[in-house]
Amino acid sequence: MFAIGFGLILVALIFGIMWGNPGRAFNWADHVAQAGLIIGTVLCAASLIMWVWKVLP
Repeated sequence: MFAIGFGLILVALIFGIMWGNPGRAFNWADHVAQAGLIIGTVLCAASLIMWVWKVLP
């Protein structure tokens, strides 16, 4: 799950850099990239919390 979240963050960053509009109002690519970053961050955080919950008694 961590790898999926991390991969999603990387893909979202690449997507936003390639098709985003820097310095202007958000377009569709910026919104897709932002959603990918949020979902990826949630997946990474959830997997880390589950790992810590399992490792620490």
